[in-house]
Amino acid sequence: MLAVPFLLFPSPSTVLALLIVPGLGIIFWLTEKHPFPRTPLNPAILLLAVMLLVSASITYDMKISLPKIAGLLLGIQVFFCYASYGATPRGWVACLLIFILAGLGVAVMGLIGTRWALKFNVFVPLTIQFEPLVTGLPGSENGINPNEVAGGLLWVIPILFALALTTANELRRTSIYRRWLAPINLLTWEAAIFVFLVFLLCQSRGAYLALATTAVGVVLWLLRNRVRWYLTVLLATGILVVGFTWQFQADPSTREALGTKNIAGVSLSAAALGGRDVIWVRALQGIEKYPLTGMGINVFRYQVNTLDPANPIYVDRDIAHAHNEFLQAALDLGLPGMIAFIALHVIAFRMLVQVWNWTARELKPDSSRPESFFLKPNVTRMLVLGLGLSPVAHLLYGLTDTVALGAKPGVLFWMLLGLIVGLYRQKESAMHVNPRLRVE
Repeated sequence: MLAVPFLLFPSPSTVLALLIVPGLGIIFWLTEKHPFPRTPLNPAILLLAVMLLVSASITYDMKISLPKIAGLLLGIQVFFCYASYGATPRGWVACLLIFILAGLGVAVMGLIGTRWALKFNVFVPLTIQFEPLVTGLPGSENGINPNEVAGGLLWVIPILFALALTTANELRRTSIYRRWLAPINLLTWEAAIFVFLVFLLCQSRGAYLALATTAVGVVLWLLRNRVRWYLTVLLATGILVVGFTWQFQADPSTREALGTKNIAGVSLSAAALGGRDVIWVRALQGIEKYPLTGMGINVFRYQVNTLDPANPIYVDRDIAHAHNEFLQAALDLGLPGMIAFIALHVIAFRMLVQVWNWTARELKPDSSRPESFFLKPNVTRMLVLGLGLSPVAHLLYGLTDTVALGAKPGVLFWMLLGLIVGLYRQKESAMHVNPRLRVE
């Protein structure tokens, strides 16, 4: 943790302090100690760290890459802290609490520091009440981008609502934990509603769609086959209606002919939704030109028009990123870095599936040892659902927008991975203690 201040507020004058992280690792290795817990994610993180070193060596300007390099190092460090302390029930609860507080911190910073966009007219009376009070941050000098805030909150919202529903359900089922569970349930609902309201104010169309798709997917998954089929047809019909409505709102001549007011402002115009395909094409050009190393972390936003000088795009606009997290990972860290990024998610989902299967095979609590509240089978399953839906929702958002690796809100992603690993290690330990949990 010695390097945390330098990782949060990096500068060229303190860049050598970043060597504290690998330096301590080398010292522990020479003394035959294990500074990092062994987790299924370690190979992917190692590949990511190697590509980060490659990216740092090829960047054309360390000053523009340093904040993202420091942010990614901070995220990896946070992950290993979570993986270590979260291996015990008490430590995991502490890590979960810090994760929730960090999510609330992102929501509060979004509320007081966001440069609000005028996308939906219904939110205008609210957003004009919150002028950005926190400005001048590196990369966000005029205020925080609301899309990035919404993307960060997608890591938090499913877990908060899963925890709120779990504690509410346990309040009805048992009186053992009632003394402390009732206030926790109230606080969790308040936190979930507050974060969700800030999320709505961000007016990120991609984030809205990602969260809605995730929620509908869960509902369809939980329903029986026949009801699921009817609702799928209903959902398809709804999508067609929404598509027609968008086309209607996007055509000014149609609105004028029928005398209908554009209730969504500029948010549903074709111009507002366009442009990403142009950026994606330019991003693919960058990946094709630098497939193994990438362009250097955070370089694409500054060098996008050097890829095709004859056809510049958005000359007077800061593109910021590739508007796709997979493309951005490849641009920052090369195709190996993108593979590592994908592997983090695949392995995390695999761990959650294993925890789900172990929990499903539990016949009854092991009476030989006291059971943690969060290790109760029904509680664990809800937590697994929340921990799994958070990255799913964010990945759907990441198809059209980006919270780049190394961005400040990205520390929530590493905390989330740490919580998954911690829960996995606890259940894995319980599996060895209680053979009934073994997956046949």
